Amino acid sequence: MKKKIKLRDLTKEQYLKWRMVYRGSNNCSGTCEKCPLRLVHCHPENKECWIYHKEIFSDKFLDQEIEIEAPDILDKEEKEYLSAVIKPFRNKIISICKYTIKFENKENTIYYYIRIKTKSKTEIFHNEFISLPYFKNEMYKCMENHKEYTLEELGL
Repeated sequence: MKKKIKLRDLTKEQYLKWRMVYRGSNNCSGTCEKCPLRLVHCHPENKECWIYHKEIFSDKFLDQEIEIEAPDILDKEEKEYLSAVIKPFRNKIISICKYTIKFENKENTIYYYIRIKTKSKTEIFHNEFISLPYFKNEMYKCMENHKEYTLEELGL
């Protein structure tokens, strides 16, 4: 899955991967006219490369976005399940989030659940929430706890 990321948020590792794909190799001639980095030192082996000196670049430069390859957050099984669950109200979904809950029982067991945030059908509340059944951490491992994801981010 591809995602857009601002240059300011790009890590060196992400930059190296992007450069390999975008430029074809680490030995480019730097003549790419449409490249957002055409006017700066772009070779990561050079100490003057922009990736090591982001603080000296303007917001205009650092706010440029590039597309990088991002690993899928959900596996095939998780996508199929969530797709089926959200199908009736897909166009009303704002976000999907994974939450943690600890039960104070003999085992002090930690469980997780998925909460779907939707636009409210009524005028009483702004949002409504749907919670899915609890599970242990075998599923949705790539989702961060308490982080809201859009359908696009989850590949749904």
